[in-house]
Amino acid sequence: MVNVGVRGLRFMGRVGWQEEERRMSRPLLVDVEIGVDYDGSGELSGTVDLEAVVRTVTTLEGKTFRLLEDLANVVAGAVVGLSPRVRWARVRVHKLSPPLPSPVDAEFVEVVCERDG
Repeated sequence: MVNVGVRGLRFMGRVGWQEEERRMSRPLLVDVEIGVDYDGSGELSGTVDLEAVVRTVTTLEGKTFRLLEDLANVVAGAVVGLSPRVRWARVRVHKLSPPLPSPVDAEFVEVVCERDG
């Protein structure tokens, strides 16, 4: 097994508990780490296509989520579903400059989704 992934994928999303927060898109940063049963062939078919991983994340641009946890779970489940070679996916979603009472760079959530069986 090998670990592959993407780090720092930026896109705009609407995530927030309050309705006013969900009305506007804000920058999100996504990291995806994937455990893959790589077959050693030196071929893309022997691993997972990272372009497909990026497309999986960016197709969610513009969708609305109440919680970062929900967005991260959707991404992780979709990534595990990309290929039977994918054993697990760890997804971390950062909401940059969140509306918190003190200034912080980002808030984040991390989820891990494992393939059944």
